[in-house]
Amino acid sequence: MNMRFLFLLMGMLALSGLALGQNFDKFVAKGSAHYSRGEINQSLAAFKEAEKLEPGNVELNLHMGKAYLLSDYKHKSLEYLVKVYKLAPTLEPHIRYMLGLACQYNYMFSDAIEHYEAYAKQAVPNKLDVTLKIRQCQYADEVLQQPVAVDIENLGPTVNSPEHEYSPIITPNQSVLVFTSRRDGSTGGKKTQDNENFEDIYISYRRGDTWTPPKQISKNINFDFHDAAAALTTNGRELYLYIEENGGDLYHSSFNGQEWSKPKALGAPINTPHHETSITVTKDGKRIYFASDRPGGFGNLDIYMSDRQSDGSWGTPVNMGPTVNTSGNEDSPFIHPDGQTLYFSSDGHLGLGGYDVFRSEWTEGGWQKPVNMGYPINTPDDNFHFIMAENRVHGYYTSVQEGGVGKADIYRVTFLDEKMNAILAADRKRREAEGAKKQNLLQQIAQQQQVVVYEGIVRGSDTNKPLQAIITAMHYRTGEVVARTESDAAGNYRLEITEAGDYALSVEAQGYLILSRTLKIPEQSGSLARTVPLALSMKPIQVGISSIMANIFFDFGKASLRTESIGELERIRDFLQNSPKIKIQINGHTDNVGDPTYNKQLSLKRAEAVMNYLLQNGVSASRLTVMGYGQERPIVSNDDEEGGRAMNRRTEIEVVSY
Repeated sequence: MNMRFLFLLMGMLALSGLALGQNFDKFVAKGSAHYSRGEINQSLAAFKEAEKLEPGNVELNLHMGKAYLLSDYKHKSLEYLVKVYKLAPTLEPHIRYMLGLACQYNYMFSDAIEHYEAYAKQAVPNKLDVTLKIRQCQYADEVLQQPVAVDIENLGPTVNSPEHEYSPIITPNQSVLVFTSRRDGSTGGKKTQDNENFEDIYISYRRGDTWTPPKQISKNINFDFHDAAAALTTNGRELYLYIEENGGDLYHSSFNGQEWSKPKALGAPINTPHHETSITVTKDGKRIYFASDRPGGFGNLDIYMSDRQSDGSWGTPVNMGPTVNTSGNEDSPFIHPDGQTLYFSSDGHLGLGGYDVFRSEWTEGGWQKPVNMGYPINTPDDNFHFIMAENRVHGYYTSVQEGGVGKADIYRVTFLDEKMNAILAADRKRREAEGAKKQNLLQQIAQQQQVVVYEGIVRGSDTNKPLQAIITAMHYRTGEVVARTESDAAGNYRLEITEAGDYALSVEAQGYLILSRTLKIPEQSGSLARTVPLALSMKPIQVGISSIMANIFFDFGKASLRTESIGELERIRDFLQNSPKIKIQINGHTDNVGDPTYNKQLSLKRAEAVMNYLLQNGVSASRLTVMGYGQERPIVSNDDEEGGRAMNRRTEIEVVSY
């Protein structure tokens, strides 16, 4: 009887396992089918069901990592791709490229460069060019150290929904906001192929410091398919918009004081059978700038301009040329009321990744080379539809950021330098009228404290799991510890620094090599408080793993240690004393400027200088070796990019025994 029962039980378990396996295969097949049609949301929904059944399946993790890279939550791809690379590094030929992207979206730029460089050396079919991606990571590492003086505010859950909000338009007094949304309740109630709402145009009014609940702007404007706000004239009575017809065209609607008219297509030569996506109009209404992927451009989407003719029609569009347009995409132009400053988004100009916001100024010589608006306005993900108020104190734009209300949110930017200048100007007029001086105000501002808050998550690069770590910031010049904090069990940390200057950041965690970074906080006028996201990725203590010591410095062309290096050297000494079984090799590297033989000798002498300091401070000689590689092992290109050469001039500690 017992044997019979056992036989029946085993049979039931086998059938149950078979059913689970069939369900798993069903969900994976469903997700793959959606993925192949570009229906990323639905593919992830199916893959998540499969994940509940077999979370450790390597191929499923690859599917999910790839899908997340194409989703609105690109940063989530990392945990899946790390598993794939760890368990089956040869399963996907492009895995190092994908890991580079995932690290870049998670602000782990040094790790991203390592993956991109490794990928560039591989022989894989249909290999992608990573040159721009590496330059983006180099650039991002630089600009994160020098954030622009802005305060960025999410407009909150009244304006932003769990879905997408973008393309903000603001009236001159910033009291009326028109924008595009995919929130629930769209006209017609239909869904896209990927189960998202169609775009509609909404309007909201400022009441003090809050915004009224948005309402659809007009039944004459919103249709059953995509329609998006694009531009509003200064008087608020003419609206330019995008409607998804004929491949996507630009339209115009007028307000008669009661209602918006039904949109009329701008027609030829503005609209073509191709894609016209966005438009902006000058303050006097005589010129428009718009984006189009029509043939004859420099890339995919290019920006064009057109002047209004005497009969009211628009003239033949003129491409803005290769200074503004690239081989990539330029979109969402906005011409400032001064008529001489153009803001736009681009994935072709050098940025942090995805679309970045740029600014170009008009001079008598033409449009000048676009300038990146900097961090934290720009992030590794997409940032677009930037508009600037006439007073240049506030800007509004759309950004995809972790921790937002929805998938893409509208943010307001306050430019703090301009804000302080405006305050000073107003105060000066008042005090001059009263016969007083502005000196008292300036002294008050000088006495106010500048606060920069670095925050993020500390993770292990081997597992992508959060780590409890000690984070310390020391002043270069004095060696004084100015801030110290610990990350919590979820890896979250918050580090406050209250003075401008250059700082050495050191991160320590059990079982991991020291993480070394450089922080540069520029002088700013006024009382400033800003937050700088900074993800920290630590390398495990394993033979062959090395870590760059970013805060070891030498005099130019010499092997003599500068005093700013002492704090970093003390950290290495403490690390070795706390981990008595570890033996390290100190590796010296240079850039490619100068004679290769001399560079190799110099790199060896510099490594020896580090070793000698450690020997003099109690570290056993049996635990230390040195190697000078000169210019043989660059981690990034040594081309004329100064940032690239600077990254290649480095000192590393490498684990040789543990």
